[in-house]
Amino acid sequence: MGHAEIVYGCCTIILHVFNATSELVFIIKLVGSGCCACGHMEFDVLLPDGVTKVGQITKFHAGIQEWFTDADNFGAEFPVDLDVRIKTILFAAVFLIVSYLPYIIISLKFWNQKEFNQ
Repeated sequence: MGHAEIVYGCCTIILHVFNATSELVFIIKLVGSGCCACGHMEFDVLLPDGVTKVGQITKFHAGIQEWFTDADNFGAEFPVDLDVRIKTILFAAVFLIVSYLPYIIISLKFWNQKEFNQ
């Protein structure tokens, strides 16, 4: 079916999405610094060229609900005519983002503070 991998870039988080033959199909990249856990976080879904945007994954800020629960709200946009297997991998990438989100925020804060102190 395929798989997704997290790749840590300089001050950003990148996910590579591969198909069943291990060909790179999409790159999912965090937009902006993403260091603020209190707002929306947007991830662009890009073609392998790293420039052409074909979709987006967004973590929506839920307001006060986030203080009292572990619930997060996500949205995913991608082309309708995609192969179902690739859509499945993109949804799996959302769950990968959800499970690594605390680590993503911590690492981005570390990188941003490191740059600020230099």
